[in-house]
Amino acid sequence: MIEGGGKFEYWVYNYAYRYSNSKSELSESQAVVKVYSGSELIKIYYVPRNQKGITWNVFEINSEGIKTVNSIKW
Repeated sequence: MIEGGGKFEYWVYNYAYRYSNSKSELSESQAVVKVYSGSELIKIYYVPRNQKGITWNVFEINSEGIKTVNSIKW
């Protein structure tokens, strides 16, 4: 958690889309994000399927804890 009302956002960007001829969608990547607290695995996020875009807004952390966002955008 973040104290003092701050917020941390975790995003994934598909750099390969920009530099590749294949132009595959991020949602086709089978990407996985694992969140740990020390050595304890507390969350696993899988890239959303069948969405258009190259940035994945995975989650945010604020003073209340982890909030799942899990959306893909351009």
